[in-house]
Amino acid sequence: MSDNGPTLPPPTVPPVDTPAGPATPGGKKVKPWWKRWWAITLGVLVVLFVIAGIFGSSEEDADSDAASSTSIAETATTGAASETSAVVETDAAPETTAAPAPTATAAPATTTAPATSAVPATTAVPATTQPPVPAEYRNALQKAQSYLNYSAFSPPGLVAQLEFEQFSTEAAQWAVQNVGANWNVQAALKAGSYLDYSSFSEGGLRDQLDYENFTPEQVDFAIAEMKAQGRL
Repeated sequence: MSDNGPTLPPPTVPPVDTPAGPATPGGKKVKPWWKRWWAITLGVLVVLFVIAGIFGSSEEDADSDAASSTSIAETATTGAASETSAVVETDAAPETTAAPAPTATAAPATTTAPATSAVPATTAVPATTQPPVPAEYRNALQKAQSYLNYSAFSPPGLVAQLEFEQFSTEAAQWAVQNVGANWNVQAALKAGSYLDYSSFSEGGLRDQLDYENFTPEQVDFAIAEMKAQGRL
């Protein structure tokens, strides 16, 4: 006891009951559903089904990939075999049929010509050197060409004209022979020149051409040419 009065006992706290699970009518406690055996069995089965589905899907994908790879390999092999076969068929040369050999026709036998007697060899004639043309001859030829450029002449008439020019007879004759004139044409030109300044009968023109020392053949050619031109 204290000096302040009598000591009181401490107050008594009633005990608090802990709540429990639901009670059955008999007073027993009921287990939660997830702890019951059927819930556990069902959970195990679900897990097994999930695992089996995962492994089955993986195996199907692997089988599908393997089948695709096998199909691609078979396709490539088939294509390579086709190309090889095509190359072999292309490279193989077609068989050619040998052409029949031509039948040679025997040439007819030729008759041998009788041997001819050898011609005796002739003695070669030595080449002769042409002497140079004298200056007088060359000058006479140039003068004859100049006369024929403006008038018509017969051969004798041209020789006489060159002799009148003091050329020798030999030089005049050589020049007339080498002047290269067509004497028929010269006769026709002379006949035309006569008809240019005077009128002639056929007989009178013949006499005039004869006087110019043209030959009968050259006169005939000139008369025929004048008739062809309508001048006689």
